[in-house]
Amino acid sequence: MGFVGTWVWRGNSARCGQVGRWVCRDREVGGLVRKGRGRVTPVYGSEQGVSANKFAGPVAPVPSDVWELDFYSRPVVGADGKRLWELIVTDSSGVLEVVEPVPNSMVNSRELRERFSQILEESPVKPRVVRYFRSQMTNMIRIALEDFGVVLRPSRRTYSLLTVLKDREKNVYPKMPGYKAGFKADAAFSTVKVPEKMPDALMGDKFAFAFSNLADLIAPDDGVGWKELCPVELDLPESTSVPGLVIFSSRAKAISAWMTGIELAGVSASLPRREVVLECGLNTQYLFARLSDSMRDEAKEFLDAKDGLDGLHFLAVQSTGKSEDVAGLWLLRDVDL
Repeated sequence: MGFVGTWVWRGNSARCGQVGRWVCRDREVGGLVRKGRGRVTPVYGSEQGVSANKFAGPVAPVPSDVWELDFYSRPVVGADGKRLWELIVTDSSGVLEVVEPVPNSMVNSRELRERFSQILEESPVKPRVVRYFRSQMTNMIRIALEDFGVVLRPSRRTYSLLTVLKDREKNVYPKMPGYKAGFKADAAFSTVKVPEKMPDALMGDKFAFAFSNLADLIAPDDGVGWKELCPVELDLPESTSVPGLVIFSSRAKAISAWMTGIELAGVSASLPRREVVLECGLNTQYLFARLSDSMRDEAKEFLDAKDGLDGLHFLAVQSTGKSEDVAGLWLLRDVDL
């Protein structure tokens, strides 16, 4: 199944021609559940190993080999006057969720290694990738996990992990003795960013802002080469029109393959700076394109629609506007860490 005809193109001129009944304005591209020491609660699951998707319906959750990890202090002070630390490990499908309290005196890479090793031993699915979002914990995590043969990726795409954290911040920590409402964790990544030059391997030929129904984006077995979906709220209708950006290139498959390695976190745009930016990793920005005067309205419509869906949007890669094959598709959501 292809996506042509499901994209709703923004703009009214077309060098790439008519796409289904939509008109495209193309652009040149510039510039396991574990019982034990922790509280365990299944969150939601996914289909075919793609990232967690609460919209997956009756299909049973499938454990993922992409894990998400946080090892950090919480807004709770113990009897010793020191803040409680926790190790939280989830997988991207939400099947695995482990929460373990860790005394402040035992916060070190050796302790993290031992606890991770026990979780690994008890899990039926071993991790291939471990994502984390706190840059300040990079050294400890790398030292602790260096002998496990996993790929470590600093990433904002830790959707299952953030769901667990938000639930605990709202429903768990406030009920614990020693809870301190004013305590805030340090920023996970710097908010001051300067867009970098787009890597040549990611450069496409043209692009377009577009909209697609949610049902088409999350449909299983649709023939998309590379696909990863963020969680979607259960009460979001299938007919919801989701904003996105489509990249066209004769190298669509190669670009999609490269996208899998940059930890794509989202697509953003700055109207004052007239820039379209790819957000990657924890704090990397790639300058994807410059906005002309005629494109600013399209970019604003994209931003407004994204804000109206709490940051939900997509990025797709295909060869041409007439092609029915989508080489890569990412359903993304802006996160506030």
